[in-house]
Amino acid sequence: MTIKHPPIYTISIDALKQKLNDLKDLGYSNEEVIIMTIGLPQLFGLSIEKIKERIEFYNSINIGEIVLFDSKQLMQSVELSYARYCFYTSFGVTIDINNYRLLFINEKQFERRYGVTKEQLLLKYQYKNNLENQKIKKKVMLG
Repeated sequence: MTIKHPPIYTISIDALKQKLNDLKDLGYSNEEVIIMTIGLPQLFGLSIEKIKERIEFYNSINIGEIVLFDSKQLMQSVELSYARYCFYTSFGVTIDINNYRLLFINEKQFERRYGVTKEQLLLKYQYKNNLENQKIKKKVMLG
């Protein structure tokens, strides 16, 4: 872990313990948290809010289990994952556990393959607008 993420040495023991507890509070077992942090020691540098937001998004599109066997995908912003997800679904491509890697291909590869830049995607498929729409729908449904 320290080879992959040397800044881990600068994090206090209390902060490390807190991050582990925060991850367990998201519903993961101690063993699952260890697997996740070994796969992506940089988790210790991410805010728990960002991690939670990404996990919730992955769960919402039924690929949540990737965080256990491919936790490095938590590094990509939820905004980009959402935009790419929308891009693929607009062409009838269903993202699932078998092809989830499409969401995470290298930026240059994505642009070369599809002729769309990251900036264009983020502008067209804005995650923030989607979140606001979801909140409105929840309020309407709750009465």
